[in-house]
Amino acid sequence: KFLWIAIFGYFLVMFLATLFADAPLLSFWGAYFRLQGFYTILHYLLFFLLLVFGISDTKILRGMIVLAVLTSFLVSLNGLLQYFLPNYMDFWNIDKFLGRIFSTMGHPNYLGTYLIMMIPLSFVMFLKNHNWKQYFYITVFAVQVLALILTFGRASLLGLMAGGLFFALVYTFRNGYKKLFLTSLIVPLIGVLVLVGVNVFSSSPTVNGNAFLSRLVLEGENVRSIETRLVMWPAVLEQIANRPFLGYGPDSFSNNFMKYAPAELLHVEDLNSRADRAHNTFLDLLAVGGILGLLAYLGVLISIFMIGLRSRKDVVLGLLSGLFALLVANQFGFSMVTHYVYFWFFVGGILLLSFESRNSLKIPENIFFKVFAVLIIAAVSGFLIFSHNVKLVKADYYFRKGFTDLYAVGVFEMMKDYKIACELNPHQDYYNFATANLAMELKAFEVAEMYLEKAGEFNDFNHIYHFDLARLNASTGKDFDSEFEKASLLAPTYHYVYLEWGKALNGVSEHTRAVEKLEKYLSLTPEYWKWK
Repeated sequence: KFLWIAIFGYFLVMFLATLFADAPLLSFWGAYFRLQGFYTILHYLLFFLLLVFGISDTKILRGMIVLAVLTSFLVSLNGLLQYFLPNYMDFWNIDKFLGRIFSTMGHPNYLGTYLIMMIPLSFVMFLKNHNWKQYFYITVFAVQVLALILTFGRASLLGLMAGGLFFALVYTFRNGYKKLFLTSLIVPLIGVLVLVGVNVFSSSPTVNGNAFLSRLVLEGENVRSIETRLVMWPAVLEQIANRPFLGYGPDSFSNNFMKYAPAELLHVEDLNSRADRAHNTFLDLLAVGGILGLLAYLGVLISIFMIGLRSRKDVVLGLLSGLFALLVANQFGFSMVTHYVYFWFFVGGILLLSFESRNSLKIPENIFFKVFAVLIIAAVSGFLIFSHNVKLVKADYYFRKGFTDLYAVGVFEMMKDYKIACELNPHQDYYNFATANLAMELKAFEVAEMYLEKAGEFNDFNHIYHFDLARLNASTGKDFDSEFEKASLLAPTYHYVYLEWGKALNGVSEHTRAVEKLEKYLSLTPEYWKWK
């Protein structure tokens, strides 16, 4: 009962956070690059309910788990091809990530976080099967671990160690393997000794010549991501303190963090980057859902672990270990849509497998109720998919097509593609900003103003909206000072505001003020040879 309260409490808090957000439309539909708004969160709930209400035979669920493991095996193989046969994988080049593989996940860290959820299940499949299947699953396990290592994701490796230790402790204690139980306690000590040893002998050829070991050396580029978090987290806490109970709404972190972002970030991160996550799951939850959102999420985790630990099924332990690995890794990272889908799949799987009868799960066995519930959920899901999700994909197709048409046909054809993208998906300011900026380049200022107005209706708290509007006003001879001022208040350390403001002031011969703004720009940014 507590689990159900926590689950629906979590979704209720996210709904309320969306309702009272500074930019409710942004929090509902989600930002372009993440799509983690309440609309997507609603899909997680529907998926979870379909799983729990729609599966009456756990054999089906076990089959889904096997399918998930096999899928992760193919994803891992794809990643290994990126590393060992790069000439055949030019369309997924790993050079931009310094040789770190990412397979189909778009980023090495996303791949690593996905794999640490699946590796414990592969190990369970190895334990539970015999003959050729056992050899097959140990091969799957080995391929997954190798792929994880080649992501060079330190948070993911830490998560795997934590998940593996959790599995070992519970499995050995439950089965009475006292010696193995005590031995498993040595694992974290070995990990610490390896980390210390690598840093003590960091200049040795053994460490420098090994890509994996050199990634563990805490100096140079390896420390940059740590520095970024140490700079960000105090600012995130300040951000949270101003909206402690319900937060700022789903997927609105970057929309509000820019007001608190310290100038030091420009020195440790890419000069053009814009943080949209705190890189800590608890801080992220506090930022988007407040204290209430964090408590509900913790309620889900605590209750599902209490339920799972009462079960003696190895597959349940595998699911729990995957969740534990994810939780540890996300103290230094964050989840994408794929990880959230698997998170709710794991929660539903633990719930179903931990109860021998449906009655103990408190799910009605009435066939009419089940059919009605599944049909309603399926109907809602179908409506959402065809009314919005398909259009979203088509919009992105036309938006990407615009880049191709720019070189193949011309800039005006690119503008047509952009306009189609805006029509197909009016719930993203990203398309409107891109179209407005292209219109400004073409001197089509009325068109630019129209699309900027649409972006402003979607999210008036975005500093980019006021920044672009100020640039447009400067180009058309209108007042630009007030819009630059609004942009600077929403994002005090967004350096381009002061650069463009200075240029605009220089254009109207206000040279003294122009110099002030340009000096502000220079004071924020590092020396140009240090730009990342």
